[in-house]
Amino acid sequence: MSKLPPVINVLGCSWSRNGCSNVYPFKMNHTMSWSEMLALDMKHEYRVRNWSMNGNSNNMILAQTERILRDFQDEDHIMIIQFTRPLRQTFAKDFETISNHTDQNNTVRSGHSDLWDYDYKQIPYANRYDWDWNELGFVTAIPSLLDKPHNQLAKTYEQNLLHLVDVSKISETLHTEAIQRHCKLLCERAGVPYVIYSHVDAPEADNSHLDFIAHRDWNDMEDYWIDTGCHLGAEGNRILLDKFIKPCMLTKI
Repeated sequence: MSKLPPVINVLGCSWSRNGCSNVYPFKMNHTMSWSEMLALDMKHEYRVRNWSMNGNSNNMILAQTERILRDFQDEDHIMIIQFTRPLRQTFAKDFETISNHTDQNNTVRSGHSDLWDYDYKQIPYANRYDWDWNELGFVTAIPSLLDKPHNQLAKTYEQNLLHLVDVSKISETLHTEAIQRHCKLLCERAGVPYVIYSHVDAPEADNSHLDFIAHRDWNDMEDYWIDTGCHLGAEGNRILLDKFIKPCMLTKI
């Protein structure tokens, strides 16, 4: 039996996922995310699995990292981990929901026909942020959405923001830094090549463990934003991939 190509596991939030959504009106083979572009660039030499979820939290990215490093330990693989804004939280209905979220049997192909001949898969797209369970069984809690009608989950989230020390405003940066360093340590212990970066800067933190920070190291990044969430259009995603992600990845594999 021939050996399967290595896997590139992509983890992040909408920054690593968007390409076909209400933010990015679908245009066949044009509105691609950088992870979809990466699959095309790598041709058939790698399989790409994109586990990113809109509204994803750093805590969830850590949980995904732990499970993926476990589940892919018998395969050659690479981790590209993008960290997001602090204070986000992820609520899941049960442990099975989280387990299903990192099961490659539950992934689907891209909506772009250019990718259908490539081994690119992603988790199904979830598109509800109204403090109700999305299609994947999660509530992705984001502070900017607290002006939505408050149900019990929203109230729980507010209480967490007010009282839990690990997400209180005085330590949110330190909490994020600890998660990032933990993910890096997990990859190193597993002997897996990794790229870890953030798309937003926290200048008061020690960011020496990160490969790059897009908002700090990409001087004209704002020229490629398409919305207030710092999401990038096709041109911006191509620059992000070619000038930042791929150079880091290619020096480590």
